[in-house]
Amino acid sequence: MKNHLITVSVLSLLSGLILTQEDVQIIKPGAPGQSSEIIGEEQAIQIADSSYVKADVDFLQGMIMHHEQAVLMSSYVQSRTNSKNINDLAGRIDASQKDEIDFMQSWLSDRDEKTMGMMKMMKGMATDYQLEQLRGSVGVEFDRQFLQLMINHHDGAVEMVKDLRDYRGSAYDPVLNQFVSDLVNDQGVEIERMNLLLTGLDYGPTVQVKGAQDDVDVYTAWRSIKTWNKPMIVLVNKFSASASEIFAGAIQDYNRGLIIGQSTFGKGSVQGFKKTNLGQIKLTESLYYRVTGKPTQIFGVQPNLEIPTLLDVEEFGESEYSAAIKPTTISEATFFKKTAINESKYKKILDQNIAESSYFQSLSNIKKSRGAQKTKLSLNLEDRKQIYKNNRANSLELVNQRRILSNLEPFASYEDFENFIDNEDFEIDAEIDQSAKILYEIIEAKI
Repeated sequence: MKNHLITVSVLSLLSGLILTQEDVQIIKPGAPGQSSEIIGEEQAIQIADSSYVKADVDFLQGMIMHHEQAVLMSSYVQSRTNSKNINDLAGRIDASQKDEIDFMQSWLSDRDEKTMGMMKMMKGMATDYQLEQLRGSVGVEFDRQFLQLMINHHDGAVEMVKDLRDYRGSAYDPVLNQFVSDLVNDQGVEIERMNLLLTGLDYGPTVQVKGAQDDVDVYTAWRSIKTWNKPMIVLVNKFSASASEIFAGAIQDYNRGLIIGQSTFGKGSVQGFKKTNLGQIKLTESLYYRVTGKPTQIFGVQPNLEIPTLLDVEEFGESEYSAAIKPTTISEATFFKKTAINESKYKKILDQNIAESSYFQSLSNIKKSRGAQKTKLSLNLEDRKQIYKNNRANSLELVNQRRILSNLEPFASYEDFENFIDNEDFEIDAEIDQSAKILYEIIEAKI
């Protein structure tokens, strides 16, 4: 019986504490010297929505300046790079930052706060010097600087939000709280995108193709991944054609490296077969052009630095065909060059190295001998046998010179060379040897 009475007493006490929603009163404290007042739910929500601290105001005033610099940096893009990815990025930044500036200015104005605070450097903002360097760059160099500065800029904005969160009572306004949360998320996504772009900067138009109707398509390498950021050497000879010429031409036009060797073949046209009643006919459908608008057809690619060869290069190439198409130039594509490598400096180095090379000395002597045979050829059998013997000796000399470059044992006789079974010994061509020396000089010069 006693237990039942205790239970009833407790239940009675609890029932006195249970209040309905209508029983809840919201009290607004009065200002010093004034009494408090009871307010309704709607008025309480309005007060809660409009509550803020000085840190909120300082944050928004600073972020407005921060965003305005991002908009300024984005305005540099269109006239300084033809990168589609960078232009798209700048477009997104410009649109989003302007929208956020409008929000922040409205939020401050609604609370009778100034939209401009003290002029000072906020976290991640670029210095005047960095902006000057950015304005003075173009092409891939601009892309690199823009991405690096904008990544720092976005990181700075995220840090500013973290600092704001450290203040007690900051971002209490639900709308402001959602804004800063979205800002961190959006900035994080863009930082990730920009870091990906930064890993593959060397992109742009690589070749132009002119069709039968004079229509021109510009082919680009927007999705390329850069794996080597130092100068390059591209070796070519008279039998380099089509794709080799496109690649060498692009490297040369962008000042990305030096082309070494001999002039290329000059095959810059594309053919296709059309069926006819009697079979098929081959027609030229398009022509290749470099980004400068110059054709590779007939003209090929001329090397920056020439290396001697036994071949009489003037006897080979597309230009030797009487029916070869002779193209004109077309408009230049939009592209930005790197700083040119000092070609004359390395020409002197290469010429000196070749003059001192026993391989190229031998090559020069053999070529002179062959030149004499072209104008005069003996019909005497013994003379012809001697010429044959001399040619074998000359070939063996060049082969052994190449093996010496590769630290391999020279052949004792031409017969040894003929009977040699390639066991995949790596041999360095004299051309590769000379080109590697030039590449070393360029990299050492830190160009």
